[in-house]
Amino acid sequence: MKYVWMSLLLPLLAGCGVFSNAPATVLNEKNNGETIVAAVGEEIAIVLAANPTTGYQWELFNPSTNASGAPVLKLESKEFTPPSGNLVGAPGEIRFQLKALAPGEAIVSCYYFRPWEELDPATDAKMEYRIEVK
Repeated sequence: MKYVWMSLLLPLLAGCGVFSNAPATVLNEKNNGETIVAAVGEEIAIVLAANPTTGYQWELFNPSTNASGAPVLKLESKEFTPPSGNLVGAPGEIRFQLKALAPGEAIVSCYYFRPWEELDPATDAKMEYRIEVK
């Protein structure tokens, strides 16, 4: 009987997100320029199309500190997912996983450039997100 209840309860809990590691907020190109409000402890993912075979890559800049000098956001991980299928030159996705650490405001800028060339904010592709941590 115990196993029957567990087999009924586990799918229900999984559907409610109890066992989910998914971030509460996922940002992409469509959110460029937006302000996002997050709670301390919340995870935020920035997911952008990327094609490293061109030499270009996304880099994240400016996870700010608050008035007391504490970091507002922490970069937890950066992971590239290649494209599905066998299309040569098809883009995949880069995922920056951030965690909100302390109340404050951070402006996170992502630039798409070739790392061996000097970053040129005037011409290199840029995504920017303003994140308010409450």
